[in-house]
Amino acid sequence: MNITASAAGLAGLTKDLMRVWDETGASWRDAKAAEFFRGHLAPVVDSVGSMGVAAEELDRVLRQIHADCE
Repeated sequence: MNITASAAGLAGLTKDLMRVWDETGASWRDAKAAEFFRGHLAPVVDSVGSMGVAAEELDRVLRQIHADCE
């Protein structure tokens, strides 16, 4: 299991999601669109960002454990 690769994949998918959201903004620009973004998409983006940092740290710790056990 490669944690950092999985995190990078999720970050890429999130980037794709935001690209599509930006395209949606060409035709949906009302208060409900802003509410949808704040309630659904912003938390996803924030969580993926935090998860990426945590995945890097976890990967570092796991590599250290592996090195210590050799």
